[in-house]
Amino acid sequence: MLLSFWSGLGRRWSLDDVDAPWGTRPSIHDHVVSHADPETGRLRDDGQELPDDAELFGDDDLRWVAGGLDGAFGHHGGGSRESDRVTVLFKSLQAALER
Repeated sequence: MLLSFWSGLGRRWSLDDVDAPWGTRPSIHDHVVSHADPETGRLRDDGQELPDDAELFGDDDLRWVAGGLDGAFGHHGGGSRESDRVTVLFKSLQAALER
């Protein structure tokens, strides 16, 4: 397993070959860039809501704050051991290099 990881390091790869985790929806980065005031760099009023908020949350008044769900069930909820995260990172990197 480790040998296949090292043998893949010499190959060229590109993020263009990796599917975006957000699918076909616009990325948050693209949304922020397209709604930033060019003079101040601040987010304009028309960019305060993400384009997929309605799709993901509907008309619910009660929502998680950005990053709150991850924090509550990941970091503060016990999360994972450091070695588990290293294993996941290693396997993800290995999969990306094998493409």
